[in-house]
Amino acid sequence: MSFITGLMTMLNSIESDVLLVHRERCVSVRNRNAQCLRCAEVCTSKAIAYHDNEFELDPSRCIGCGTCTVACPTGAIEMKNPSDTELARRVNEVAAATNGHPVIACEPAVRAAVTQAAKQRTGRRGLLGLGGRQKKRAAACDTSRVCEVPCLGRLDESVFAGLAARKADTVTLVCDSCDNCQHATGGALIREVIPCARTLIEAFGSPMNICIELKNWELIPVASGGARAGAGGGGAGGATSGGGGGEGGAGGATSGGAGGGDGRGGATSSSGGTDDAGTTPEEGLSRRDFFRSLKEGSLQAVTAKSQQALAGEDAGTSDSDNATEVFAQLRVNADGTLPQSIPPRRVLLARYLKHIGEPVVKHIKTRTSGAVLIDTERCNSCRMCAVFCPTGALSKTDEAGRYGIIHKASICVRCRLCEQICPQDAITLNTSVPIEQFLGKKSVCYHMKEPQWEANRPDSMFQKMHTVLGKDKEMCML
Repeated sequence: MSFITGLMTMLNSIESDVLLVHRERCVSVRNRNAQCLRCAEVCTSKAIAYHDNEFELDPSRCIGCGTCTVACPTGAIEMKNPSDTELARRVNEVAAATNGHPVIACEPAVRAAVTQAAKQRTGRRGLLGLGGRQKKRAAACDTSRVCEVPCLGRLDESVFAGLAARKADTVTLVCDSCDNCQHATGGALIREVIPCARTLIEAFGSPMNICIELKNWELIPVASGGARAGAGGGGAGGATSGGGGGEGGAGGATSGGAGGGDGRGGATSSSGGTDDAGTTPEEGLSRRDFFRSLKEGSLQAVTAKSQQALAGEDAGTSDSDNATEVFAQLRVNADGTLPQSIPPRRVLLARYLKHIGEPVVKHIKTRTSGAVLIDTERCNSCRMCAVFCPTGALSKTDEAGRYGIIHKASICVRCRLCEQICPQDAITLNTSVPIEQFLGKKSVCYHMKEPQWEANRPDSMFQKMHTVLGKDKEMCML
């Protein structure tokens, strides 16, 4: 199987009701010389992997953690369920309930906290001699005061910038030991994100603290089953809304029913509270089970998609068929460039940083931005960097007799595609970006000598083919 066939099969197999795939944004689809497989490198469950020049796919192992979406610089893979906007609403809801001290925990950490709380309650009942005379109330995570994610690798810089914009004081991340966790790559990714998030919010004057705690289960609020859904006020959006009252918070799919106010929050309504097991009376299904069923449905859809893709390969799908599919999606623009788009997550980040305040530094260095430097002495003016740039951070200019490239660092996502495909090695990427360029207030123009056609030059296609074929084959080229 060729690389492009394996890549397209992989992209087709992971698209589901959880993940949205934009194939035209993938740098490896845009150019075969790209050296990017970040999604496969960080996949926490090994649903996708790349070994010995072959893709290894097992979509049934996908847990919907979203780490691949955080690792992808161009937004070729996006989360649909929950989306970045929905996650931000949920985190903001928790921040409001905790007076600006939100807690975000991974699933293994929440399970460990619930297990520990259940053991402590069992021990207390034994000491008091209550035995079976007291009604057992299942311990559960208090979802009104903690945001649970499959893996902390789901969090990107925009989540923290959004909290800083809303004046949160401290964000605490709680995780199990990543050393022994099967999803360790997600733990490694969040440890790259946190320093970048700190750099960004500090650069704009925010004092918000971000800390990560290992196995500190006491930071995860656990309550008896009935308290799990959170009874109080309205809040903005979120996966689970409290039905009990308070002023309504905007942004959800289904309104909370019984309480006062204009409760428009939450994707799952709670008209009359929950029973001791944390279930919805209408359905008799716990919220955890409800979201687990969504994930299982997603896995089934992903698996079916993968089987269809593999079946197409077995049926004789050729490399040319896959290439045709790729190029059909990559329609060339009028200026000769491939389609370009700015990742929505980058737009969110810029919006949040603007709300935090004015910058207090002159340069900024993060994992998601860069300043392109072009050595115009080595450059041969082909401008292929602008042709393949996925965001438009590099664009062509021919105005007023000026031939060259304009670089906008504000929308550079540091994918390094331009650096990797330059035939003259004339491009380098500076990770430190002047703040005015980062904000889009300034751009850089690289002036180049417009290439002129020269007959029979040594590097022309005619001369190269002449050398390969020899003089006796010259007529076949006329």
